[in-house]
Amino acid sequence: MRDGLARDLFPPDESSARAATLAVLAVAAAVVAVTRLGSVGMNTVWAEDGQVFYAGAEHASLPRVFFRTYRGYMHAAPRMIAAVDVLFPVRWAASSIAISDAVALGLLAAVVYRASQAHIRRPWLRVIPALLVAACPVGQETIGSIANLQWPMFFVAFAVLLWNPQRPAPIAAGAVTVAFAALSSPFGLLLVPVAVMRALVFWRDRAAVIPLSTLAAAGIQALIMAYAASRQTYHTVLVGRLTRLFIAGVTGQGFFGAHYQMAWMTLGTVVVIAVAAAWALITVMGLPRQSAAASLALTYSAGYFAAPVVLSGMSVWEGTRYFAGPLLLIVFAVVILLDGALNLRNRFRWTGYCRPAAVILCTGLLACAGYAAVTSWRTPDPSRAAPTWSAALTAARTQCSHGARSATLPITPVSPLHWRVILSCSQIKNR
Repeated sequence: MRDGLARDLFPPDESSARAATLAVLAVAAAVVAVTRLGSVGMNTVWAEDGQVFYAGAEHASLPRVFFRTYRGYMHAAPRMIAAVDVLFPVRWAASSIAISDAVALGLLAAVVYRASQAHIRRPWLRVIPALLVAACPVGQETIGSIANLQWPMFFVAFAVLLWNPQRPAPIAAGAVTVAFAALSSPFGLLLVPVAVMRALVFWRDRAAVIPLSTLAAAGIQALIMAYAASRQTYHTVLVGRLTRLFIAGVTGQGFFGAHYQMAWMTLGTVVVIAVAAAWALITVMGLPRQSAAASLALTYSAGYFAAPVVLSGMSVWEGTRYFAGPLLLIVFAVVILLDGALNLRNRFRWTGYCRPAAVILCTGLLACAGYAAVTSWRTPDPSRAAPTWSAALTAARTQCSHGARSATLPITPVSPLHWRVILSCSQIKNR
Protein backbone atom coordinates (compact mmCIF):
# COMPACT_ATOMS: atom_id res chain seq x y z
CA MET A 1 0.00 0.00 0.00
CA ARG A 2 2.84 2.37 0.84
CA ASP A 3 4.46 1.67 -2.53
CA GLY A 4 1.17 2.26 -4.33
CA LEU A 5 0.55 5.58 -2.58
CA ALA A 6 4.12 6.70 -3.22
CA ARG A 7 3.79 5.82 -6.89
CA ASP A 8 0.31 7.18 -7.62
CA LEU A 9 -0.36 10.01 -5.15
CA PHE A 10 3.12 11.20 -4.19
CA PRO A 11 5.44 10.46 -7.13
CA PRO A 12 8.96 11.82 -6.65
CA ASP A 13 9.69 15.05 -8.48
CA GLU A 14 13.36 15.36 -9.32
CA SER A 15 12.77 17.95 -12.02
CA SER A 16 13.52 21.64 -11.78
CA ALA A 17 11.87 24.76 -13.11
CA ARG A 18 13.54 27.84 -14.46
CA ALA A 19 13.42 30.74 -12.04
CA ALA A 20 12.56 33.02 -14.95
CA THR A 21 9.49 30.93 -15.81
CA LEU A 22 8.22 31.02 -12.25
CA ALA A 23 8.90 34.75 -12.00
CA VAL A 24 7.02 35.50 -15.23
CA LEU A 25 4.07 33.42 -14.08
CA ALA A 26 4.03 35.09 -10.66
CA VAL A 27 4.10 38.55 -12.21
CA ALA A 28 1.40 37.63 -14.73
CA ALA A 29 -0.90 36.31 -12.01
CA ALA A 30 -0.27 39.40 -9.86
CA VAL A 31 -1.09 41.67 -12.80
CA VAL A 32 -4.29 39.72 -13.39
CA ALA A 33 -5.27 40.17 -9.74
CA VAL A 34 -4.59 43.92 -9.77
CA THR A 35 -6.33 44.46 -13.09
CA ARG A 36 -9.50 42.86 -11.74
CA LEU A 37 -9.79 45.53 -9.05
CA GLY A 38 -9.92 48.61 -11.26
CA SER A 39 -9.37 52.12 -9.92
CA VAL A 40 -12.14 51.88 -7.33
CA GLY A 41 -10.84 48.57 -5.97
CA MET A 42 -7.37 50.03 -5.60
CA ASN A 43 -8.88 52.79 -3.45
CA THR A 44 -11.00 50.55 -1.22
CA VAL A 45 -10.12 48.88 2.07
CA TRP A 46 -12.24 45.83 2.75
CA ALA A 47 -13.72 44.96 6.18
CA GLU A 48 -11.26 42.83 8.19
CA ASP A 49 -8.36 43.99 6.05
CA GLY A 50 -8.68 47.42 7.61
CA GLN A 51 -10.40 47.05 10.97
CA VAL A 52 -8.59 43.92 12.11
CA PHE A 53 -5.31 43.45 10.28
CA TYR A 54 -4.19 46.92 9.16
CA ALA A 55 -5.29 48.61 12.39
CA GLY A 56 -3.80 45.79 14.42
CA ALA A 57 -0.45 46.20 12.68
CA GLU A 58 -0.57 49.97 13.18
CA HIS A 59 -1.14 49.67 16.93
CA ALA A 60 1.15 46.72 17.75
CA SER A 61 4.28 45.10 16.37
CA LEU A 62 4.16 41.83 14.45
CA PRO A 63 5.41 39.55 17.26
CA ARG A 64 2.58 40.76 19.50
CA VAL A 65 -0.20 40.33 16.95
CA PHE A 66 1.04 37.27 15.01
CA PHE A 67 -0.70 34.78 17.32
CA ARG A 68 -3.66 37.05 18.05
CA THR A 69 -6.92 35.39 17.08
CA TYR A 70 -9.89 36.80 15.25
CA ARG A 71 -13.18 34.90 15.16
CA GLY A 72 -11.50 32.15 17.12
CA TYR A 73 -8.44 31.29 15.01
CA MET A 74 -5.08 32.55 13.77
CA HIS A 75 -4.55 34.53 10.56
CA ALA A 76 -0.81 34.26 9.99
CA ALA A 77 -0.70 35.33 6.33
CA PRO A 78 -2.90 38.46 6.66
CA ARG A 79 -0.99 39.49 9.80
CA MET A 80 2.33 39.20 7.98
CA ILE A 81 1.09 41.11 4.95
CA ALA A 82 -0.46 43.89 7.05
CA ALA A 83 2.83 44.26 8.95
CA VAL A 84 4.45 45.12 5.60
CA ASP A 85 1.59 47.39 4.47
CA VAL A 86 1.86 49.67 7.50
CA LEU A 87 5.43 50.52 6.53
CA PHE A 88 4.03 52.66 3.71
CA PRO A 89 2.27 56.03 4.13
CA VAL A 90 -1.30 55.84 5.39
CA ARG A 91 -2.59 57.39 2.17
CA TRP A 92 -1.29 54.33 0.35
CA ALA A 93 -3.06 51.82 2.61
CA ALA A 94 -5.74 50.73 0.12
CA SER A 95 -3.36 50.33 -2.80
CA SER A 96 -0.65 48.64 -0.71
CA ILE A 97 -3.15 46.06 0.62
CA ALA A 98 -4.46 45.41 -2.90
CA ILE A 99 -0.98 45.07 -4.38
CA SER A 100 0.28 42.88 -1.55
CA ASP A 101 -2.73 40.61 -2.01
CA ALA A 102 -1.94 40.42 -5.73
CA VAL A 103 1.71 39.63 -5.02
CA ALA A 104 0.65 36.85 -2.64
CA LEU A 105 -1.65 35.38 -5.31
CA GLY A 106 1.19 35.59 -7.82
CA LEU A 107 3.48 33.63 -5.53
CA LEU A 108 0.76 31.06 -4.89
CA ALA A 109 0.25 30.68 -8.65
CA ALA A 110 3.97 30.01 -9.10
CA VAL A 111 3.86 27.40 -6.33
CA VAL A 112 0.90 25.62 -7.96
CA TYR A 113 2.69 25.57 -11.32
CA ARG A 114 5.80 24.06 -9.76
CA ALA A 115 4.05 21.68 -7.37
CA SER A 116 1.74 20.11 -9.96
CA GLN A 117 4.56 19.09 -12.29
CA ALA A 118 4.53 15.41 -11.31
CA HIS A 119 0.77 15.10 -11.88
CA ILE A 120 0.43 17.48 -14.84
CA ARG A 121 3.33 16.86 -17.19
CA ARG A 122 2.45 19.45 -19.83
CA PRO A 123 3.55 22.98 -18.85
CA TRP A 124 0.77 24.70 -20.79
CA LEU A 125 -1.79 22.72 -18.81
CA ARG A 126 -0.18 23.60 -15.49
CA VAL A 127 -0.69 27.27 -16.29
CA ILE A 128 -4.48 26.83 -16.10
CA PRO A 129 -4.89 26.07 -12.37
CA ALA A 130 -2.02 28.44 -11.59
CA LEU A 131 -3.58 31.48 -13.26
CA LEU A 132 -7.06 30.58 -12.04
CA VAL A 133 -5.80 31.22 -8.50
CA ALA A 134 -5.76 34.92 -9.45
CA ALA A 135 -8.66 34.84 -11.92
CA CYS A 136 -11.18 32.68 -10.05
CA PRO A 137 -14.66 33.40 -11.46
CA VAL A 138 -16.45 32.86 -8.13
CA GLY A 139 -16.06 34.39 -4.70
CA GLN A 140 -16.06 38.04 -5.77
CA GLU A 141 -15.60 39.17 -2.17
CA THR A 142 -12.16 37.56 -2.15
CA ILE A 143 -10.80 39.91 -4.84
CA GLY A 144 -8.20 42.25 -3.34
CA SER A 145 -8.80 41.02 0.22
CA ILE A 146 -5.94 39.63 2.31
CA ALA A 147 -8.47 38.31 4.83
CA ASN A 148 -9.76 35.94 2.15
CA LEU A 149 -6.41 34.61 1.01
CA GLN A 150 -7.12 31.51 3.07
CA TRP A 151 -9.48 30.13 0.39
CA PRO A 152 -6.95 29.87 -2.48
CA MET A 153 -4.22 29.02 0.04
CA PHE A 154 -6.04 25.82 0.99
CA PHE A 155 -6.04 24.68 -2.63
CA VAL A 156 -2.36 25.53 -3.02
CA ALA A 157 -1.52 23.64 0.18
CA PHE A 158 -3.43 20.61 -1.14
CA ALA A 159 -1.39 20.70 -4.36
CA VAL A 160 1.83 21.00 -2.34
CA LEU A 161 0.93 17.96 -0.23
CA LEU A 162 0.76 15.90 -3.43
CA TRP A 163 4.15 17.28 -4.45
CA ASN A 164 7.21 15.23 -3.55
CA PRO A 165 10.26 17.40 -4.35
CA GLN A 166 13.72 16.00 -3.78
CA ARG A 167 15.76 19.20 -3.61
CA PRO A 168 16.17 21.41 -0.51
CA ALA A 169 14.85 24.69 -1.97
CA PRO A 170 11.53 23.27 -3.27
CA ILE A 171 11.08 21.33 -0.03
CA ALA A 172 11.53 24.54 1.98
CA ALA A 173 9.11 26.44 -0.27
CA GLY A 174 6.52 23.70 0.10
CA ALA A 175 6.92 23.53 3.87
CA VAL A 176 6.49 27.29 4.25
CA THR A 177 3.41 27.27 2.00
CA VAL A 178 1.56 24.53 3.89
CA ALA A 179 2.53 26.04 7.26
CA PHE A 180 1.07 29.43 6.40
CA ALA A 181 -2.05 27.82 4.96
CA ALA A 182 -2.70 25.88 8.18
CA LEU A 183 -1.87 28.90 10.37
CA SER A 184 -4.25 31.16 8.44
CA SER A 185 -7.44 29.13 8.47
CA PRO A 186 -9.25 26.71 10.76
CA PHE A 187 -9.95 24.54 7.72
CA GLY A 188 -6.28 23.76 7.42
CA LEU A 189 -7.20 20.93 9.79
CA LEU A 190 -8.86 19.25 6.79
CA LEU A 191 -5.39 18.76 5.33
CA VAL A 192 -4.34 16.55 8.24
CA PRO A 193 -5.52 13.22 6.71
CA VAL A 194 -3.41 13.75 3.57
CA ALA A 195 -0.47 14.95 5.65
CA VAL A 196 -0.68 11.89 7.92
CA MET A 197 -0.94 9.57 4.92
CA ARG A 198 2.11 11.11 3.31
CA ALA A 199 4.10 11.18 6.56
CA LEU A 200 3.45 7.47 7.05
CA VAL A 201 4.55 6.71 3.50
CA PHE A 202 7.78 8.72 3.79
CA TRP A 203 8.42 8.74 7.52
CA ARG A 204 12.17 8.14 7.09
CA ASP A 205 12.63 10.34 4.04
CA ARG A 206 13.17 14.05 3.44
CA ALA A 207 9.74 13.97 1.76
CA ALA A 208 8.28 13.92 5.29
CA VAL A 209 9.30 17.55 5.86
CA ILE A 210 6.26 19.00 4.07
CA PRO A 211 3.61 16.83 5.80
CA LEU A 212 5.29 17.29 9.18
CA SER A 213 5.24 21.04 8.63
CA THR A 214 1.52 20.77 7.89
CA LEU A 215 0.86 18.74 11.03
CA ALA A 216 2.89 21.09 13.23
CA ALA A 217 1.08 24.18 11.92
CA ALA A 218 -2.32 22.49 12.17
CA GLY A 219 -1.50 21.47 15.74
CA ILE A 220 -0.64 25.06 16.67
CA GLN A 221 -3.84 26.32 15.05
CA ALA A 222 -5.91 23.68 16.85
CA LEU A 223 -4.32 24.53 20.19
CA ILE A 224 -4.94 28.24 19.76
CA MET A 225 -8.51 27.61 18.64
CA ALA A 226 -9.10 25.49 21.74
CA TYR A 227 -8.14 28.37 24.04
CA ALA A 228 -9.59 31.22 21.94
CA ALA A 229 -12.87 32.92 22.72
CA SER A 230 -15.73 30.79 21.48
CA ARG A 231 -17.77 31.78 18.45
CA GLN A 232 -21.19 30.66 17.34
CA THR A 233 -21.11 27.64 15.05
CA TYR A 234 -23.73 25.30 13.63
CA HIS A 235 -23.78 21.57 13.05
CA THR A 236 -27.03 20.92 11.19
CA VAL A 237 -26.32 19.12 7.91
CA LEU A 238 -29.02 19.39 5.27
CA VAL A 239 -27.68 17.11 2.54
CA GLY A 240 -30.17 18.18 -0.11
CA ARG A 241 -29.59 21.89 0.44
CA LEU A 242 -25.85 21.37 0.66
CA THR A 243 -25.88 19.57 -2.69
CA ARG A 244 -27.97 22.27 -4.35
CA LEU A 245 -25.69 25.01 -3.05
CA PHE A 246 -22.64 23.16 -4.34
CA ILE A 247 -24.12 22.57 -7.79
CA ALA A 248 -25.47 26.10 -8.21
CA GLY A 249 -22.62 28.01 -6.59
CA VAL A 250 -19.49 26.01 -7.38
CA THR A 251 -20.10 24.09 -10.60
CA GLY A 252 -22.86 26.30 -12.03
CA GLN A 253 -21.27 29.69 -11.45
CA GLY A 254 -17.74 28.35 -11.58
CA PHE A 255 -17.98 26.92 -15.08
CA PHE A 256 -20.52 29.30 -16.64
CA GLY A 257 -20.09 32.59 -14.79
CA ALA A 258 -22.48 34.70 -12.78
CA HIS A 259 -24.72 35.72 -15.69
CA TYR A 260 -27.04 32.70 -15.88
CA GLN A 261 -28.83 32.73 -12.56
CA MET A 262 -31.91 30.91 -13.77
CA ALA A 263 -29.84 28.06 -15.19
CA TRP A 264 -27.22 27.52 -12.49
CA MET A 265 -28.72 24.26 -11.25
CA THR A 266 -29.11 22.79 -14.75
CA LEU A 267 -25.69 23.91 -15.95
CA GLY A 268 -24.04 22.85 -12.71
CA THR A 269 -25.61 19.40 -12.97
CA VAL A 270 -24.23 19.04 -16.49
CA VAL A 271 -20.76 19.90 -15.17
CA VAL A 272 -20.99 17.32 -12.38
CA ILE A 273 -22.02 14.63 -14.88
CA ALA A 274 -19.23 15.60 -17.29
CA VAL A 275 -16.57 15.51 -14.55
CA ALA A 276 -17.80 12.13 -13.34
CA ALA A 277 -17.77 10.77 -16.90
CA ALA A 278 -14.23 12.04 -17.53
CA TRP A 279 -13.03 10.48 -14.29
CA ALA A 280 -14.68 7.16 -15.18
CA LEU A 281 -13.06 7.13 -18.63
CA ILE A 282 -9.59 7.81 -17.20
CA THR A 283 -10.11 5.08 -14.60
CA VAL A 284 -11.19 2.60 -17.26
CA MET A 285 -8.11 3.49 -19.33
CA GLY A 286 -5.99 2.22 -16.46
CA LEU A 287 -4.24 5.46 -15.48
CA PRO A 288 -4.01 5.06 -11.69
CA ARG A 289 -1.92 8.16 -11.00
CA GLN A 290 -4.36 10.54 -12.69
CA SER A 291 -7.37 8.67 -11.33
CA ALA A 292 -6.08 8.71 -7.73
CA ALA A 293 -5.01 12.37 -7.72
CA ALA A 294 -8.25 13.52 -9.36
CA SER A 295 -10.33 11.41 -6.96
CA LEU A 296 -8.65 12.99 -3.96
CA ALA A 297 -9.02 16.51 -5.36
CA LEU A 298 -12.74 15.99 -6.07
CA THR A 299 -13.29 14.52 -2.60
CA TYR A 300 -11.57 17.50 -1.02
CA SER A 301 -13.60 19.87 -3.15
CA ALA A 302 -16.81 18.51 -1.65
CA GLY A 303 -15.37 18.43 1.87
CA TYR A 304 -13.89 21.92 1.69
CA PHE A 305 -17.28 23.22 0.62
CA ALA A 306 -19.32 21.29 3.16
CA ALA A 307 -17.26 22.09 6.28
CA PRO A 308 -17.45 25.92 6.19
CA VAL A 309 -21.01 25.95 4.88
CA VAL A 310 -22.26 23.73 7.70
CA LEU A 311 -20.37 25.75 10.30
CA SER A 312 -21.83 28.98 8.90
CA GLY A 313 -25.39 27.74 9.25
CA MET A 314 -26.01 26.48 5.69
CA SER A 315 -26.15 30.03 4.30
CA VAL A 316 -23.56 30.95 1.67
CA TRP A 317 -25.08 33.44 -0.75
CA GLU A 318 -23.92 36.26 1.51
CA GLY A 319 -20.45 34.71 1.52
CA THR A 320 -19.53 33.50 -1.95
CA ARG A 321 -15.93 33.06 -0.77
CA TYR A 322 -16.96 29.48 0.04
CA PHE A 323 -17.13 28.72 -3.69
CA ALA A 324 -13.54 29.64 -4.60
CA GLY A 325 -11.50 26.83 -3.04
CA PRO A 326 -13.80 23.98 -4.13
CA LEU A 327 -13.86 25.29 -7.70
CA LEU A 328 -10.06 25.46 -7.86
CA LEU A 329 -9.88 21.85 -6.68
CA ILE A 330 -12.35 20.71 -9.36
CA VAL A 331 -10.46 22.50 -12.12
CA PHE A 332 -7.22 20.99 -10.81
CA ALA A 333 -8.78 17.53 -11.05
CA VAL A 334 -10.03 18.18 -14.60
CA VAL A 335 -6.59 19.35 -15.73
CA ILE A 336 -5.02 16.20 -14.25
CA LEU A 337 -7.56 14.08 -16.10
CA LEU A 338 -6.93 15.91 -19.38
CA ASP A 339 -3.18 15.46 -19.01
CA GLY A 340 -3.75 11.74 -18.56
CA ALA A 341 -6.13 11.57 -21.51
CA LEU A 342 -3.51 13.16 -23.76
CA ASN A 343 -1.00 10.40 -22.99
CA LEU A 344 -0.19 8.19 -25.94
CA ARG A 345 -0.21 5.09 -23.79
CA ASN A 346 -2.89 3.43 -21.75
CA ARG A 347 -2.84 0.15 -19.88
CA PHE A 348 -5.50 -1.61 -21.92
CA ARG A 349 -5.57 -1.48 -25.72
CA TRP A 350 -9.28 -2.07 -25.89
CA THR A 351 -9.89 1.22 -24.05
CA GLY A 352 -8.27 3.34 -26.74
CA TYR A 353 -11.68 4.70 -27.74
CA CYS A 354 -12.00 6.29 -24.29
CA ARG A 355 -9.22 8.79 -24.95
CA PRO A 356 -11.04 11.05 -27.46
CA ALA A 357 -14.15 11.14 -25.29
CA ALA A 358 -12.14 12.06 -22.19
CA VAL A 359 -10.21 14.74 -24.09
CA ILE A 360 -13.43 16.27 -25.42
CA LEU A 361 -15.09 16.28 -22.01
CA CYS A 362 -12.11 17.80 -20.17
CA THR A 363 -11.40 20.36 -22.90
CA GLY A 364 -15.03 21.44 -22.88
CA LEU A 365 -15.03 21.80 -19.11
CA LEU A 366 -11.87 23.91 -19.14
CA ALA A 367 -13.25 26.06 -21.97
CA CYS A 368 -16.35 26.70 -19.85
CA ALA A 369 -14.21 27.59 -16.83
CA GLY A 370 -12.21 29.99 -19.00
CA TYR A 371 -15.42 31.57 -20.27
CA ALA A 372 -16.63 31.98 -16.69
CA ALA A 373 -13.33 33.63 -15.68
CA VAL A 374 -13.49 36.09 -18.58
CA THR A 375 -17.15 37.02 -18.17
CA SER A 376 -16.79 37.35 -14.39
CA TRP A 377 -13.54 39.28 -14.73
CA ARG A 378 -14.65 42.35 -12.84
CA THR A 379 -18.10 41.41 -11.59
CA PRO A 380 -18.55 43.73 -8.60
CA ASP A 381 -19.44 42.52 -5.16
CA PRO A 382 -22.71 44.34 -4.37
CA SER A 383 -21.77 44.58 -0.70
CA ARG A 384 -18.79 46.76 -1.58
CA ALA A 385 -20.70 50.03 -1.85
CA ALA A 386 -17.64 52.00 -0.73
CA PRO A 387 -16.58 54.79 0.90
CA THR A 388 -13.20 55.04 -0.73
CA TRP A 389 -10.06 55.17 1.39
CA SER A 390 -8.99 58.58 0.06
CA ALA A 391 -12.36 60.13 0.94
CA ALA A 392 -12.29 58.59 4.43
CA LEU A 393 -8.74 59.82 4.98
CA THR A 394 -9.65 63.35 3.90
CA ALA A 395 -12.53 63.40 6.39
CA ALA A 396 -10.23 62.05 9.11
CA ARG A 397 -7.69 64.79 8.52
CA THR A 398 -10.47 67.33 8.88
CA GLN A 399 -11.35 65.83 12.27
CA CYS A 400 -7.71 66.00 13.33
CA SER A 401 -7.41 69.64 12.26
CA HIS A 402 -10.27 70.45 14.65
CA GLY A 403 -8.34 69.14 17.63
CA ALA A 404 -9.33 65.46 17.74
CA ARG A 405 -6.74 62.99 19.02
CA SER A 406 -7.96 60.14 16.87
CA ALA A 407 -10.20 59.67 13.87
CA THR A 408 -12.52 56.94 12.61
CA LEU A 409 -12.25 56.05 8.95
CA PRO A 410 -15.31 54.19 7.60
CA ILE A 411 -14.46 51.41 5.17
CA THR A 412 -16.37 48.97 2.99
CA PRO A 413 -18.96 47.66 3.65
CA VAL A 414 -20.61 50.35 5.75
CA SER A 415 -23.44 48.09 6.91
CA PRO A 416 -24.57 46.20 8.85
CA LEU A 417 -21.39 45.95 10.94
CA HIS A 418 -20.09 49.48 10.22
CA TRP A 419 -16.52 48.47 9.45
CA ARG A 420 -13.95 51.13 10.29
CA VAL A 421 -10.30 51.85 10.98
CA ILE A 422 -9.42 53.93 14.04
CA LEU A 423 -6.09 55.75 13.83
CA SER A 424 -4.48 58.39 16.00
CA CYS A 425 -4.06 61.80 14.45
CA SER A 426 -0.31 61.49 14.84
CA GLN A 427 -0.39 58.39 12.63
CA ILE A 428 -2.53 60.20 10.07
CA LYS A 429 -0.43 63.39 10.03
CA ASN A 430 3.04 61.87 10.21
CA ARG A 431 2.41 59.28 7.52
